Amino acid sequence: MTSKSQPRPRRAFCCALLLATAIVLSACGTADLQKPIQQFQDASNVVISAARAMLNQVNTVEQNAAIDKAAFEAGPIDLEKVRGLELVSPQEIEVRTKALGQLSGYISSLASLASGKGTTAVATQTDSLSKALGTLGKNASALPVSKATFIKNAQFGSALQLAATAFGTVARLLSEHRARAEILKSVADTQGPIDSLIDTLNAELSAAYQRQQSTLDVQQLYLTSLYKREIAKTSPDGNKLMVLGDRIKSYLQQESTLKAADPAPSVNSMRAAHDALVKYVQTNHDPKSLKDLLTAAQAFANEVKPFGDALQVFLTKK
Repeated sequence: MTSKSQPRPRRAFCCALLLATAIVLSACGTADLQKPIQQFQDASNVVISAARAMLNQVNTVEQNAAIDKAAFEAGPIDLEKVRGLELVSPQEIEVRTKALGQLSGYISSLASLASGKGTTAVATQTDSLSKALGTLGKNASALPVSKATFIKNAQFGSALQLAATAFGTVARLLSEHRARAEILKSVADTQGPIDSLIDTLNAELSAAYQRQQSTLDVQQLYLTSLYKREIAKTSPDGNKLMVLGDRIKSYLQQESTLKAADPAPSVNSMRAAHDALVKYVQTNHDPKSLKDLLTAAQAFANEVKPFGDALQVFLTKK
């Protein structure tokens, strides 16, 4: 009897040991996942704020350009007309910044899925994100053609709808407790729509950035022309020359700062971090995919910091 009963405690011990090992490994994976996800969310918040500021700045740039042109030509300044120079509407800005927020929320859902949290909670969260993106997509598509040629409301609305549909599929499969392989395939299928959404945002933000660069170039031409005009006079006004000199120095500072405020590297890093997380979810805590995720999240954080700082300095310079 004794010899037959001995394997049972051993088997029980082995099972307990395996279970404990699995729990520890799972906990380690979850702990390892916390840092890159937090980095992604923090960096995404910077991109959201920067996107709002940069798109708002487009309108300010247009107004300033109109005033500079009137001053250079010694013409009247119609303040009402200047105030009406709004290329990007508040509604257009709102749907884009909210879309970035929903994308950041989806990253949290993926992290929850990767860390082994209950599928019901993840399904509910993902379903809410799907519905929110769908609403944003309809709102974007319903907007009129933008005054800014680089803002594509219909294209952006379509990108949002595709992402919403992909999120909805993931939520449905999770809620139905489908096979893991089927769920993972649905997660992989979200990568294309999300990359397309990020690329659309990147194109619009990059165009807004280029417009600000072009406006600065025009400002430089105005300032140097006015300076040449003044020194060509028989008796140049020293005070005017000093003021123009200060404006030219300010322009040079803005030009230098704006170079670091290019949104493209940060948004591209955002896409790379998302792609790395999707791969990590699919490989189920594979060490290499975790390392790639850590690297991508760190790169995203590294790109965003100088971008956000430079943009803030540029926006506050007079």
